[in-house]
Amino acid sequence: ASLILQWAEEGHLTMADIGEDGFLLTRGAPLDDGHRGYEHTLYDALFALGDETAGTVTHEQLKEKFYPSVADAQKAVAGEFTGEHRLEDRSAGRWSTLLALLAALFLSVGPLLGCLKRDPAFSLFGILPLVAGLLALWFSAQLYNSWHKMERHRRRLWSGLLGLFYLAFAGIQVFLMTSEGELSPAIAVGYTLVGVLCLALHPFIRRRSVYGRRLMEELLGLRLYLTQTDESSLFAMAREHPGYFYRLLPYAMVLGLEETLGRRFEGILTEPPIWYQGQNWNTMSAIWMVHYMNR
Repeated sequence: ASLILQWAEEGHLTMADIGEDGFLLTRGAPLDDGHRGYEHTLYDALFALGDETAGTVTHEQLKEKFYPSVADAQKAVAGEFTGEHRLEDRSAGRWSTLLALLAALFLSVGPLLGCLKRDPAFSLFGILPLVAGLLALWFSAQLYNSWHKMERHRRRLWSGLLGLFYLAFAGIQVFLMTSEGELSPAIAVGYTLVGVLCLALHPFIRRRSVYGRRLMEELLGLRLYLTQTDESSLFAMAREHPGYFYRLLPYAMVLGLEETLGRRFEGILTEPPIWYQGQNWNTMSAIWMVHYMNR
């Protein structure tokens, strides 16, 4: 949806409100060489689902059919971040992988002992820490990737929940290793602490590359601008550049700030963009349109 709005603002398509059927997109000027290859592929796939002769496509024609093209474009975007444009530092990634392997090694002691006992019930119960450990690795990575987007109270909440999970996880692991005297409590606690420590540190040892840090700084700067700039500055920019809101909107969508941006521009803009045809337009109409396209 963000690319559709960007293309519209650049004159590559127009959009019309057609009532209950959603919206109608009409092909405009073709994309030039300044656009990435995946944009050309996505743009052509967009109109291939509609009337290619008329160069139009409706929301209903795109619904549940355009997703494969979007998935292919996402893979192509990921392919852009290689070599000097790699987002993560390679050496930090290797250390992160090593910690993940060590966590799996140390936290598999309990399941291994369960299997050696040849007790089906105990063996099944012994597998649980290993499965839980893999889930914890995944959850820790997701928490790391979303950390900069979270408010402070959410960071504390999720960190606390993850800590409680680790504590319960460690208790089960120690129980499995000390039941019936397979290992002494001291050794069991040592194995578990090393495993949990590796598990907890695994996502946070990852480090962005120089390019990744620069890109993140730019994104955070843009986020700060979209949320903190005073309204008088926004009003001045909107008067000087009538399409300013629509140029910012695609980037706000990527950052999940489209509604915030719409509220900040509410009352500042009253005219629809030149690429839109419809009635009762305001800044929140653009936000509604975005949500409608994402369905």
